[in-house]
Amino acid sequence: MRSRSNGISGGLWGSGRAGVLAVAVCAMASVLAACGSGGADGGDADGVAATVPAQVRTDVDALRRDPVPIALPKLEKSPPSGKSVIWLGCKYPECATVTSGIEPAAEALGWKLTTLRPEVTPEAILAAWTQAVAAKPDVILAIDVLPIQAIAEQLDDAEKAGIRVILTAGPTKPGEHGVDASIGSVAFRKANATAMTEYAIADSGGKAHILLAFDPSIPLQLSVRDAAKEAAATCPGCSFAELEVQLAQAGKTIPGQVISHIQRHPDVDYVITTGSGALGVAQALKSAGLGKVHLVTSNAQLQDLAEVKKGLQAAAIPNEEISVGWRMVDAAARLLSGAELPEDLADPVGQRQLFDKANIDEADLEHAWDVPDSRTAFLTAWGLG
Repeated sequence: MRSRSNGISGGLWGSGRAGVLAVAVCAMASVLAACGSGGADGGDADGVAATVPAQVRTDVDALRRDPVPIALPKLEKSPPSGKSVIWLGCKYPECATVTSGIEPAAEALGWKLTTLRPEVTPEAILAAWTQAVAAKPDVILAIDVLPIQAIAEQLDDAEKAGIRVILTAGPTKPGEHGVDASIGSVAFRKANATAMTEYAIADSGGKAHILLAFDPSIPLQLSVRDAAKEAAATCPGCSFAELEVQLAQAGKTIPGQVISHIQRHPDVDYVITTGSGALGVAQALKSAGLGKVHLVTSNAQLQDLAEVKKGLQAAAIPNEEISVGWRMVDAAARLLSGAELPEDLADPVGQRQLFDKANIDEADLEHAWDVPDSRTAFLTAWGLG
């Protein structure tokens, strides 16, 4: 089965191919460290019997399966119409994907949607937040790109005004500073990191020497690191190392950093990273004669799937993107209907699918991956289907 899509490709949840949101976070937080090729090297696992935990095999087999429609509890009554919603997006393609889910969802509910697309700078986003709260909408939807402390005043004002706040693509958890839901965020990223790591464990027969390239200056990337490290620890015959990079340098210095690390640590045979962190790495590995090294990406884009098809990447794991917009509106609809918002809807794990040489011929290489029948699933849950 080929994945469904509206044809828009982007990578908001994986520091998308342009990497603009990663750049924005680094700039706005002003916390970019001088990240080098250092990090904690994994221990030598030689001499340990190679085994693949049964749960890892089960998880990887499940990752190859086609996505299924999102399961949603049906609301007892249809959501109220006529509500006002402000979507704080951005001007870059990364935001277009989530917008393509928000717009039809809001229209179906009869809600008035206002979209703000500020420049991805601290000043512009703060001004947009101030503007949005002052307008007193029923709901604010927003990318979670600024450090939470930077918008604490606006969030507090929104809570006092009774405005529902739904965020995406950030580390803020539901309940913090009055935030009602965080879609495509912590649970989402952790699941992606676990998927990459477990693939390496299973593919290697339980003897993978894994290198994770990640940006420690981005809070959500720390969740990726922690989840990957935890998954690697289940494999006694594997080793795990960290390579600190700046995602703002995607496609520029990161490929060279990866190659330098592997040259110093030639036991590395799996490199895992998210979204834009993979840009240029496959070509660099090939040019350096490091064909033995397997590149695995999550938040994968069409370019990654094409590289798997060409044999340049070992595996690519795309995940929900368009349906995240529907999920954000659904969270707001449930809250405004007086219904409870369970944790699996407030901070969902989401769906993803693994593609490698075994099933890459089944992938749609022309349209962004997404779960099937999102519109039908949500409209049915809202009593509008």
